[in-house]
Amino acid sequence: MKLLDVLPISPRWRRIALVLLLLAGLGFLLICAAAVGYWAGKNNTLEKVNEKIFQPALARFEAPAAEDVVTWETIQTHFFPLQIARISLSPNGSPAIWALEEVDGDILYVTRLGEFGYLDRQNSLHRIQGLHVPMGLEELTQSELFQDPIFQLSEFRTFDLLSIPAGGNLYDLYVSHHRYRNGCFEVVLSHTQLAKDDAGVHAVSGAWDEIFFTDPCIPVKSTGMRLAGHEGGGRLARLNGDTLLLSLGAHQFDGVDGPYQVGQDNKNDLSKIIEISLKDGSHSFYARGFRNPQGLLVASDGRVWETEHGPRGGDEVNLIQQGKNYGWPIATYGTNYGAVPWPFNPHPGKQVGFERPRFAFVPSIGISNLIEPSAEEFPEWDEHLLVASLAGNTLYALKTEGDDITYAEPISIGERMRDIISLSDGRVAIITDSGWLIFIRNGDKHRDKAASFEVANLTERPKLQAAESIPTTAEVTGSRVFFYYCGTCHTTDGKTLVGPPLNGVLGRRVGSVADYPYSAALADVKGRWTPSRLRKLLNHDGAGFDESAMPAVSLYKDQFQALVAYLHTTEAKSAEDRLE
Repeated sequence: MKLLDVLPISPRWRRIALVLLLLAGLGFLLICAAAVGYWAGKNNTLEKVNEKIFQPALARFEAPAAEDVVTWETIQTHFFPLQIARISLSPNGSPAIWALEEVDGDILYVTRLGEFGYLDRQNSLHRIQGLHVPMGLEELTQSELFQDPIFQLSEFRTFDLLSIPAGGNLYDLYVSHHRYRNGCFEVVLSHTQLAKDDAGVHAVSGAWDEIFFTDPCIPVKSTGMRLAGHEGGGRLARLNGDTLLLSLGAHQFDGVDGPYQVGQDNKNDLSKIIEISLKDGSHSFYARGFRNPQGLLVASDGRVWETEHGPRGGDEVNLIQQGKNYGWPIATYGTNYGAVPWPFNPHPGKQVGFERPRFAFVPSIGISNLIEPSAEEFPEWDEHLLVASLAGNTLYALKTEGDDITYAEPISIGERMRDIISLSDGRVAIITDSGWLIFIRNGDKHRDKAASFEVANLTERPKLQAAESIPTTAEVTGSRVFFYYCGTCHTTDGKTLVGPPLNGVLGRRVGSVADYPYSAALADVKGRWTPSRLRKLLNHDGAGFDESAMPAVSLYKDQFQALVAYLHTTEAKSAEDRLE
């Protein structure tokens, strides 16, 4: 028997009641749908379904694109327009490409772990088979160090390339790189030969000659990062026909992050610019006292310029003179992380008693390599240097006047620029950490040229090496992300550094570490730390976090997920810190 049949109401009211029941049911369904939608959005369910189910399914039916059309875009500098084109050479920077060089009009690249490829004059990609930088990678991957969760494979790297015509179709290729040998690290200068013919660029034999290696070797650090390769320097420049210069960083052996100082040590090659003879391999110190020399240039007038990461602040552009001392780890415009004075500098904010930089960026820009742009392609940049940056995502045009620099014009590129070279046709080429190969040309000179061009053979993009694909747990990967991006300012053992300790942070009340001087952006936030809230803090994404004193940290999605997995394994120090 139906409910409406037993009610003592007229047929008309029964119809009204039925409509009301239907509307109530529909309203209930809408409320349920809204609740499910809210829950799905809060937990990124649709994104996860798309990532885990739909995208892999679609990928089975889609072959990787072999070609792409690249368009020139125009940006305006202070004096003239530039045209910029971007080629996705290594999507998402995997594998990372670390250096560029030109070989007879083709653009040679090397990945961080020593694989080679090139973009030819016709904008077609190629990988070079049978040529690998001799880094001792197999020995490293089989060592106990490789399993150490604090060891970062990304700190082990190839640094720079230098190509010199050797007659006929041959080119001498010099490569600076790390090598692991007998439980220790070295920075090595190696040499091989390339040939350029109708078949393209290829290795003559694949064999390498050792020209130079650092003495003593670089020990595995017992505190902090096991290898601080990001302070490696490793840039190459040709001083004259028979001599190369090689810049070497301190690898954190500065008395603060490492147990001893190498900058002023005459018995250690680190923290020096080395002059190396190509005839017999003999070498000597050209200059000393460098923290992290990321750029090196012998300009057309013979001046030697160097760019250098300071600690916190104080990135430098130095004019290098033979036999001079540039002060590290004593003189710096930078501070220790946490805006406290650098402990060995008796004159904070000054450089006394050593060669001063010709220009300094305060705050830091994450300074990278530098070039002298073509005066024919860029006449407005005559007597300029172009300086790339990592953290700044900006290219800087520095005006030189003799031995001095008068101004720095910022040109936003929007990418972390790892290397920059000046090509024989006048264009500038840049490789970024996210795998973009960027070309820059004079907008006025090329105003009537084609607005786009085709890049072919994209299936020959660089591939990950086996060492980069060795599986590991998310927790171990996350610990490496933590020590690389967070470990300078935070710990997971309860100790306070520049920032509060992060052990047990997930579930902990925001701004609750006793006696820590939180900024208002965190001190006034209610609630507890969740992965979503942590991501907003890292990205400075709303919730007042853009006012936080902590700088923004850019992580790929898989890096952030690994970081969260690692933080879940750390333990809070008291029950008050744990999630209730």
